[in-house]
Parts: sequence; structure tokens; C-alpha cells
Amino acid sequence: MRFGTVLLLQFAFSLALWYLMRMHVKRRTRAENLLNSVHREVQEIIAEINGAADQNITLLEDRIGAVAKQLQAANATIVRLEQAISEAAEVRPVRRIEPTEFEDSEEAFVLELQRDIPEDESSQSHVIRLHKSGLSAELIAAKCGLAIGEVELMLSLYGERNSR
Repeated sequence: MRFGTVLLLQFAFSLALWYLMRMHVKRRTRAENLLNSVHREVQEIIAEINGAADQNITLLEDRIGAVAKQLQAANATIVRLEQAISEAAEVRPVRRIEPTEFEDSEEAFVLELQRDIPEDESSQSHVIRLHKSGLSAELIAAKCGLAIGEVELMLSLYGERNSR
């Protein structure tokens, strides 16, 4: 009898364990539980995305602030340069120099340079090119039809830029 009793107890225990496992699996796999689990995961993902977005917004705001400071500095530099140009124009009277005021050799040199002027060259690059060729500020002003103060300002800015 002992063997039959042990076998019967094992069977009853196995049946009870099977039933408990089945109930546990049913509870875990119910639609409501699955939806709750998915809902929690989605909430966690949204929280991570919000954190990353906040961090990106902060970085962008910092960069916009840095660009704004650079823009203010550039505007201040532009104002200073405009003031320097207007002061330079006020200091020197604007006087157009006629090529007949110079010696024949300089006049011939200027006329020779006039033939070599590219049409798309800016006035500043043209002034620099003439300066490099050895012309004085007065000759360059006469040749380009600019005020002497403008030519001297362009040359001084060119000198400052090259000395850096």
C-alpha cells in the first residue's frame, strides 16, 4: 500500500502544480496585462525621447547665443569701420588729380596700366594691385577716380590684414 499511496500523492501533487502553472500563465498572458506592459514600455521610450529633445534644445540655444554674440561683434566692427571711413573722407579733401599733373614717365606708366585693367576686378583689388606695382596713393587715386583718403584707407586695411 505504501507504493500506491506514494504514487497517488505524486500524481495529486503534479496535478496541483500543473493547475497552478496554468493559472499563472493565463494571468500573465491576459490581454489587459499585455497592454499594461506595452503601455509601460511606451511611456519609458517617450520619457527617453523627451530627455534627448530637451538636451538638443539646450545645445541649440547655446549655439544660437554664441552666434548672436559673434553677430553683435561683427556689427560693432562694421560700425567702427564705417566711422573710420567717414572720418578719413572728412580729413582729406576730395580732389581729383588729373594725369597731366605728373611727369611724362609716370603718365605713360598709368596709361599702360589702364590698358591692363580687367573689367571684373573690384576697386579694392585694383588699388592693391597698383600699390604692389609701385604707384603712390595719389597716382592710384587719380587712376581709379577715388579720393586719396579712400585709397589710403584701403591700403592701410590691406597692410593690417597682411600683418596678421
